Amino acid sequence: MYIRTLSVTSSTNKQGRRPDVSYLDKDLLTQYGNADFLPQSFPLIAEIASPDDNAEDLFAKAKEYLDSSCLEVWLIYPENQWIIIFTKDKHLLLTLGETARTQVVLQGFSIAVTDLFL
Repeated sequence: MYIRTLSVTSSTNKQGRRPDVSYLDKDLLTQYGNADFLPQSFPLIAEIASPDDNAEDLFAKAKEYLDSSCLEVWLIYPENQWIIIFTKDKHLLLTLGETARTQVVLQGFSIAVTDLFL
C-alpha cells in the first residue's frame, strides 16, 4: 500500500471540502494524484471531532459526503473515545475494547479503537 500526505480539496454536491483524513484508491490516485482539487468525494473519509465541533454538524457533513460518491465516513471523537462509521446502508458506534473495520473501502483494514486513541 502506498501512503502519502495530500492537502486536497474534494467536491461534494454542495461545496468543496477538505477532510481531516481521506483515502484515494489506486485508480483515483493515478487519475488525480497531483491535483489540488478532486471533482468528487474521496471513497473513504475520516473527520476528527474537536471539542468545539457540533455533533449535528458532523453528522450533516458525513451525510453530505455520502450523498456525493463517498462510500464510507468515519467520525472520530477523541474526547469520548468513539468512532462512528457510516455507509449508505448502515452505521456503527464503536468504543474502547472494540475493533473498527472498514465496511466498503479498503476491505480487510482494521484497528483496535484503543490503539487509535493511545
